[in-house]
Formats: sequence, C-alpha cells, structure tokens
Amino acid sequence: MKIAHYTIVILLLSLIGSLLQSQTSIHVPQDSSGTTAYCEIFHLAPSDSLIRLSSSPLVEGSDSVVVNGEATLTRGEEYRVDAAEGSITLYLGRGRFSSLSNDSVRIEVFYRDAGQLLREVYRLRRIEPVQGRSVDTSAGIVGAASAFKMEDVIGPSLRKSGSLFRGFSVGSNRDLSLQSGFRLQLDGKITDDMKIVAALSDENSPIQPEGTTQQLQELDRVFIQLSSGEHSATLGDFVLERAAPHARTFGKMSRKVQGARGVLSLASISGGGVNGEIFGAAATNRGKYHTNYFQGVEGTQGPFRLTGKNGERQIIIVAGTEKVYLNGEEMLRGETNDFIIDYAGGEVFFTGNRLITNASRITVDFEYTDRSYSRNLLAGSASVAILDQRARVSAFALRESDDRESPIELSLNDDLRQVLERGGADRLRASVSGVRFVGIDSLSGLGRGQYARIDTTVEGQQVSLYRFLPGSALALYAVTFSAVSQVPEDSIGYRRVKIGHFEVAGKGQGEYLPIQLLPLPSQHDFLDIAFDGKVSAALSVEGELALSRQNLNTFSSRSDVHRKGAGYSYRIHLDPTEIEALETQLGQVSASYSERFVEEKFLPPDRYNDIEFDRKWDSFESPTGDETIREVAATYKPAEGLGVQIGYGSLQRENVLGSKRWHGSLTVAETSMPKIVYAYEAISSTDARSAAGARWTRQSGRSTYDFWHLRPGIRFEHEKRLASGQSSRPSASKGFRIFEISPSLETRETGRLKAMAEFGFRSEDSTIGGDLRRALAAFTQRYMLQVREWNDFSGTLALNLRRTEFTSEFRNRGNTDTDIMLVRVDSRFTPLDRALTTDLYYEFANHRSASFERVFVRVPTGIGNYRYRGDLNGNGIADENEFELTRFDGEYIVISVPGDQLVPVVDLKASIRIRLNVARLLGSTDGLLAEATKALSTETYLRVDEKSADPDASNIYLLKLSSFQQEGLSLRGGDQVTQDVHLFESSPDFSLRFRYDARRGFLKLVASSERSRLLERSLRLRWQPIREVGNQTDLVLKSDRAISSVPSLRNRDLDAVSLLTDFFYRPEREWEIGLKAGFSSTEDRFGGRNVTANLNTQGIRLVYAFLGRGQLRIELDREEVGLARGTQESSGLFPFEFTGGRDVGKTYLLQVGIDYRLNQNLQLMAQYLGRSERRDVINHSARVEARAFF
Repeated sequence: MKIAHYTIVILLLSLIGSLLQSQTSIHVPQDSSGTTAYCEIFHLAPSDSLIRLSSSPLVEGSDSVVVNGEATLTRGEEYRVDAAEGSITLYLGRGRFSSLSNDSVRIEVFYRDAGQLLREVYRLRRIEPVQGRSVDTSAGIVGAASAFKMEDVIGPSLRKSGSLFRGFSVGSNRDLSLQSGFRLQLDGKITDDMKIVAALSDENSPIQPEGTTQQLQELDRVFIQLSSGEHSATLGDFVLERAAPHARTFGKMSRKVQGARGVLSLASISGGGVNGEIFGAAATNRGKYHTNYFQGVEGTQGPFRLTGKNGERQIIIVAGTEKVYLNGEEMLRGETNDFIIDYAGGEVFFTGNRLITNASRITVDFEYTDRSYSRNLLAGSASVAILDQRARVSAFALRESDDRESPIELSLNDDLRQVLERGGADRLRASVSGVRFVGIDSLSGLGRGQYARIDTTVEGQQVSLYRFLPGSALALYAVTFSAVSQVPEDSIGYRRVKIGHFEVAGKGQGEYLPIQLLPLPSQHDFLDIAFDGKVSAALSVEGELALSRQNLNTFSSRSDVHRKGAGYSYRIHLDPTEIEALETQLGQVSASYSERFVEEKFLPPDRYNDIEFDRKWDSFESPTGDETIREVAATYKPAEGLGVQIGYGSLQRENVLGSKRWHGSLTVAETSMPKIVYAYEAISSTDARSAAGARWTRQSGRSTYDFWHLRPGIRFEHEKRLASGQSSRPSASKGFRIFEISPSLETRETGRLKAMAEFGFRSEDSTIGGDLRRALAAFTQRYMLQVREWNDFSGTLALNLRRTEFTSEFRNRGNTDTDIMLVRVDSRFTPLDRALTTDLYYEFANHRSASFERVFVRVPTGIGNYRYRGDLNGNGIADENEFELTRFDGEYIVISVPGDQLVPVVDLKASIRIRLNVARLLGSTDGLLAEATKALSTETYLRVDEKSADPDASNIYLLKLSSFQQEGLSLRGGDQVTQDVHLFESSPDFSLRFRYDARRGFLKLVASSERSRLLERSLRLRWQPIREVGNQTDLVLKSDRAISSVPSLRNRDLDAVSLLTDFFYRPEREWEIGLKAGFSSTEDRFGGRNVTANLNTQGIRLVYAFLGRGQLRIELDREEVGLARGTQESSGLFPFEFTGGRDVGKTYLLQVGIDYRLNQNLQLMAQYLGRSERRDVINHSARVEARAFF
C-alpha cells in the first residue's frame, strides 16, 4: 500500500507545477522533541498586519518571520507574537516594512507547535507476545522493526542538522533550469580519538551579511575540520590568523580564505622528544588587506567611504574582516554598539553612541575584493623548542599572488598583455583608451554612441573633449571612464553626473579620465624568522628577522615593479621582580628595551605599526625611508594598585625625520581610594630636509570613585604643539593648543536602572601670525538612560548634544558655528494589565548622503519584476522611463546606486504605536454598556522619516512637518498615519475592522525627484455562521497619486473603489472549497487622461489536506479588465497601479500546487501556473522540488 501510495504522489508531481497561493502550510518534524516544525506562507496586502497561524500554541522563541524571502524580521521591533493564540502582528511602516512597495508582501512564518509536547504513550519499540508451541507461563518478547532514523546512517555520536533539495523549473517562455541545494552541519566524534566539525553546502550564496549586528550570520561558509589530539586539518572556508604569542612584530596577519590547512604536532610524532608544530595552508584569498584613514567631520556620523589601494571605489568589503578604530580604540559593530557597515557599498557609519567631531581620528583595517584576478595564498610555518624548552625558534613563509591567467571581469588578449608589460608599476601607463568610434545609425541618421568629440584649445594645448549628447547626429563615440586618484595636470578630467553621464571638469580637475585601467596582477612574498627565550627566571629576550619581496605587475619586467625590503626587531624584557632593602619589601620593578629597523620598501602582510603611529611620533605626512625605532621603559609598583611608568624612545627616518619621545604614567587602583590614571607625553620632532622642528606635549587623566550606587568621575586632556621654522610637511608647521575637561556621573549596576551623564568643555587655540589664539569653544553633553521592566515600562535613551562656537577671527576665515544632536529613544509602556500598549521609537542623527539613481539589472526571465519596452526616444540609452513593472516574466530588477557627491543631512526616524484592548481594560465589569464596549479594540500607528539638508536642524528634530519633504532640501521623506478600529478582533465567528491609512512620500534622485500620496479607507468583515462555512469581505476606497519631475510611467492620479468577497466551505476536516468574486473601478486623471478601468474577478479553489503530511491546492481565476472609454487598449500606456499590471481583456489563471511529506525526513513539492492573457497563447510554468531534512 505504501509503495502504491508513493507512486501516485510521484506521478502527480510529474504533472503539476507552480503554486501561487495566499497561504501555504508545510509541516516538517525536524527533531525528536515531540514538536512539529511549520512553515506557513502568506501573501498579504500592504495594509494587512494580523496573521493567524493554523496551529497553536507555539513553542516560545521558535518563531521566525521572513519578508519576501530576504529579510528576517526582529521580534519585538518589527512584529510581536501571541504564542497562546497563534497569531502574529506586523509593525507596518517600521524597520524593513518602511521600504516596502505597495505590492503584495510575501510572508514566511517558521515556528514549532507546542500542542504535541505531551503524548499518551512513549516507546521506542513496540513489544508483542509470541505464542510458543507448548503451553508455558512465560511469553517470548520480540522487538518490532523500528522506523528509519538518520542516526542509522550518520551514527549516534554526531550532532547534525541540515537539508538537501533538488528541483527543476520549466516554462513555455523560459528554458529548463535546475535547482539544487545542500546544507549539513555536523559536530561530534567519528572515532574515539577524532572529532569533526563541519558545515557543508553546495549553494553559492552571493548574499553578504548585514553589517548592523555584532555577530554575523555568514550563510556561505563551508568547511570540514578534523582534529585528533594536537593534530588538526581544515578544508573549506576558514580564517588564517597569526597573532601573539605565535607571531611577533612582523609575522602577524589575518585573512579570510578558502582552501586547506593542517597542523602537525611534533611532540605527538616524536613521543614527546621534540616540542613544536608544523603548519601549512594553501588557499584562495577572499580579498586584499588595506587600511584607510579618516579625519572626522564635525557633526557627521558617516558615511566614511572605503577605497582600495589605488583609490578604487568599486570594491566589496569582505564581511567580518573590518576593524574600526576611533582615537586609537577599537570599536564594536552593531546598531546598539559603535558602528555599522555596508559591505557592498563600502561605507562605515557611527552610531549615536560615538559622537564624531573634527578632532576624531578614524582608522579602518579591512579586506576587499575588486574582482580583478583570482588571488592565491600559500603559507607554512614551523616552530620548535630548544635548550630544554627555555627557548623557541620559529619560521613563517607566505606568498600571496594574483593569478594573471585567471582574470575575473576582463578578457586579456595579446594586445592588452603587451600594454601591461609596457606599463610597469604605473597604472596610467597600463591603460587603454576608453574612446570607441561607433558611427551613425543608417536607419535613424543618429549617432550610435552617446558622446560627441569636440576639438579645442585649452591653455594653448590642443585637446579633444567629449560631451554627452545621446540621440544626436554628433554622438559618434562610446566612451568608458575610469576613476583615478589624481588627474594629471596636463590632462582633461571629468566628473560623474550620473551613471553613464560624465562632464568635463577641467585641466587637472575631476576624478575620472576617458581611459580603461587594466588591473595589475601582483605578488607578495614574505619570510619571517623569530626567536624567544628565557635567559633567567625573570629575564627574557626575543628577536625577529623578516624579508619581503613585491612584484607590482607580474606581466612586466621593468625595474620599477620589484620592491625588496627587510626588517628586524629585538626586545629584552625584565618581568616584574620583587626588590627589597634592609629586609623591607619595596615593591616590584619591570623594564624593557626594544629596537626595530625596517627598510623603506619592506612590506609585511599586515599592520605592524601602532594604530596611531604617526600621532605617537609626530610623523604625519612624512615621506617613507629606512626607519629605526629604539624604546626603553620601566615600571615600578611600590604597592598593590599603585604603579608608575616612565619611558623614552627615538625614531630616525633616514634623511627625512627625527623624533624623540618621553612618556610617563601614574595608576592608582586601590579599592578604597579614587581610581586615577594620568599620562604624560612629550615629542620633539625635526624635519631633516628643512631643519624645522616641533615640540608636542600631551597630558590626559581620568579619575572615578565608587560609593553607594553612584560612580562620579572626571577626565581631562591637554595638548600643546609649537612649531619652529617652515617644514616641508604642511601639518608639521601648524601649532595648536587643546584643553578639555569632562565631569561625569553614572550609576553602578542596579538591575533595572542604568544611567549616565557627562559634560565636556573643550577649547582649541590655533596659530595666526606665529601666535596661538583662541579658535573655538565647544560644550558637549552626553546622557544615557536604560530602564528594564520597571512598572510596565522598558526603554532606552541615548542623547548627545554639542555646541561649537568659533571666535570672530576664525569665523571670518570660513569656519561656522555648529549645533549637533544625536538622540535615540526606544521604549514600550504596557499599563493596565496590558490593556494599553505603547511603542515609541525616535532617532535623530547627522550624516552625509548622496542622491540615488535607479539602475536596472537583467536577471533570468521570471525572476525580475520589470520589463524593457525598447529605446522609445531613440537616444541609444536604456532610460528609466523605458522600463515598466510587470506581473509575470520580468527580466529586470532595480537597484539604487548612490552618486559621488555627498552633502550634509539630518536623518530622522520616528514612530509611535498605540494599541488599546477594551476587554482587558474593563476586566470583569458587568453591564450592557461594558459588554458592548469590550468588543472594541484599536491600534494607532504614526510614522515619519526624513533625510533633509535643511540648515536649521530644529525644523526636523522638533517635527515641524511643514519643513518636511521640501524640494531642494529633502533627499528622502515619508510619513504614515494608520488607524485600525476592531470589533470582536479575536472572534472566529464574527469580526469587523475599519482601517484608515494615509501615506506621503518624497524621493530625490540624481536627475529627478518623485512625490507620492496614498489614502486608503477600508472595511473588512469576517464571519463564520457555522463551523463549516465562513466569509471574508473587503471594501476598499483608495486614492493613489504620484508625480515625477520628469516624464515617467509611474506618474498617476488614481481613484479606486473595490469590493472583494471570499467564501469557504469545509465539509470535512481534509477538504476546503472556496469561491471568491471581486469588482473594482479605477479612474486615472493624470495629465488629462480621464480614463477608467473596470476589473471584475472570479475564482474557485479546492484544497485537500493530507492530515499531518501536506496539502493539495487548485485554484482557477478569471480576471477581466475593460476601459470605460475607447483609448488605445494597452496597459503599457498607463501606470502599473492602474490595472495592477493586468492587460485589457480577459485573463485566466490556473494554479496547482502540492506539498507532501513522505516521512519525517523527506518532503516533495510541486507548483504549476498556467495563464492565458487576451486570448493569446497559453503560458505554462512549473516547478518540482524534493527536500530532505536531517
């Protein structure tokens, strides 16, 4: 019977395909906990916020909500779940919902049903008595065959989870395509002495994780790691990292790679005779290591755009490789921490927890890929202990190289190879012209290109300029422009207006040239030998010798591509040692001496200098050269909690710079006394080329004291730099003086309450005419308050205020006073036994932002949601107005690309949600009025977003709505007012919902701006007179207006009324029959069109549930669109929203889908969609998929 049953199911799967349905429920038991895993899919209107699940109650914390197959919502912030009732309420307009379009939203809900946690009988095997041939008082017991379990294949000692799926898609207007995926996680022992940890997948996911959380979810990480004792091997994705104590000064590195590595313990091999290890790795690099430095901008939290080694902007940051430092302190990633990062865009933003000013020093280490060549890595190391384990010698070798035979986004022919050979290390020499003559189109008489060449004279030099003139008879050239770090003084530079549109910037100006830069394949070799050992119990010594060799262009044999260098360092260290005199303990003393030398062209694989090396030695803007650093330091601790440190150092950069540094510090950490930290530095630097010098002194201190539940504190900072002579370094000739003092008060950990307040007073003096004069004064306030579940209230407040005022003398030099405010409020208040729930969110910050441009990217048919109508204006460019939304068979998706120009803006996000449940409020109150009122519940939602360049920021943060969405100031804005009134909201028999939803929006693009306005009033009636029959009816009145500053297919002025009713009949538990009918009338009055579209729809559906195993669903829909007046019958003349993308005429849709679980580990799905539009040829598309769970 089972075989026949499975055969019928498989035959059905071979005949039916794609299912597009309002709700799909998939039941997938995944473990032995007794709970069932569910995945339910809903297609909701943008205004729907309530989802009712088919099973309840839910296992607490098992829910996960995914929007449009991409974004996973955050519980508590973007939705809430009622586990007992099995319902989910979406917070529309907040978080990811704020950026969704008005189209239907696909919601996937994953959860576990807690209703099956308790069973009547618990057993592993069923026992059966066996009758013997002779009469006996005892009965034999045999075990029945147990069901198949994955433990029978993988083994009981391994923990595992994962899935495997195989499928195919086919259609009458698309080719057959195969889909497959495999993910498996393993952890445990495979033998008594060998462990395995693995994450396996055959899916190549290009999705970068979001850089908004502290922990990253890397979906594409695949690896197998085996370990046995001290031996280990890894195959797949891993981080190749060398850090202390295994690496010294030069040998430190960290790379994300894909390949193989192994570690072999010499002690295990030799039976303990030799202590050491051998390491080897061969892999493909995920990216290149680089460092960017930024000086903070007053009142700007970001973005700080990361660039490659040659100033490239088109780079992708390898997720998780970034290290961000602010004023020498490493920051923590996350929206509630210090910074967030956009990996695809290469942009870093600081949160309100870190106020960025013009004194902020920002350093970012990261790995990036520019998709030029495949990049390989070979690494090996060996270490061994000698001299009776008192010393250790190690060696490390590394090669990182681009595979010049494997370019990624460029096809190299012999001509291009010769260009690279001649170019050497000069990127501009290793380039070809970006200008290509394409001539005239013989049919139209217009140029096939977009640019016209203009020959002219600039400053007496004959030059050729290229002007953007698409659709002109002069547009005979197609021109490719490349970004350069500096336009040569004798060349004409260009600036980007928008994608594909460049204009002349001037001689030696701009950021682009009409050339195509060829990527230079490089190779880097590195060798490091290190030694460390103990001379005595307290005295240790360590040393290191390193060599590096670079080839900046492996195609070229020119001498300028080769760079060799060497470096060495050694350090002698005295560990803390007790000293005494006359049998009196005088405390502990420790000391160290170190020396480091590096040649000018020496390059280790990673950072080897301090984060603020230039600040430490006052070596800003100094040319490179052979460099020697010597440092000596001593620490004395006369008592526990008390320490004094002094030190001296010198830096000599051959024929360039000399610097001497004195430093000292005092630390008091006695528990009964105030904690004190004081530091002093003095740096004296001399420019060897000009004999100019400078003396820089710095002092800083901090003190805190704990008493009761409070911690008062104070910190100060003082710097003074005096310069003499005119240095060849611009910054070295500047003198300044800084003083800052900041008292603070914070609460110690008290459980429910945490608070902090700090006030900072800062003054800066700068040099004018050789004298230091007051330049500015700044006053900074920082407040933080966190309340956790106190009297039904939870919330956080973070507020930063800063006022900077320049003196009149410096104001006349172009400086302006600034006021900065950063605030973030997130709170929830649930009084009256949760009868009232209030969620408040408010965030205001200062950023820089660019206008965006829509770019259409081609994808496989059916994946996209746009189609290209052709070159309607004949300019040879695929303009935005030539793409239109489509319901089916879309071939393009749209992405937003930021422009080059950043402008200061203020960014506001605010929302409030108020939910009132009268039944909870009245409780057990009796009376006719009380009983009638208990049926009432309401939900109010207000939201406003604004990103504006308004010079008066108070207009924005004080919510002066008349200043929002202003042409010329706003870059993006939106507001929403939604009011829901419910009657009997939770009743399955009868419920009524009235909704008022009003939205406005504004968007500034590179070449245009758009405004939109939507007003919707709707009434939803749900009733179920008997258990088998139910109905949902929606009446919607909608006004939808949008206008662009340029001609656009999205321009519309729609007024619509629609009525949709849906009946269902469930004669048996397994069966459901549904009938639906709808009518809508939409009038478009934009531009004098005055045309009305009438839509009527009818549909029937049949649903059969394989109880506990799956579902079969069949739907047949008929749609008819008619125009009230006989204009040209083509929906292409009207906006997509006019008919919802439907063609004029009749459309028939047949949707069939089945999902079936063969057993707890195997599930089959099939989906089919057939459609006939305007009596054209019937289009078919189908998808079949089998999925196994482990």
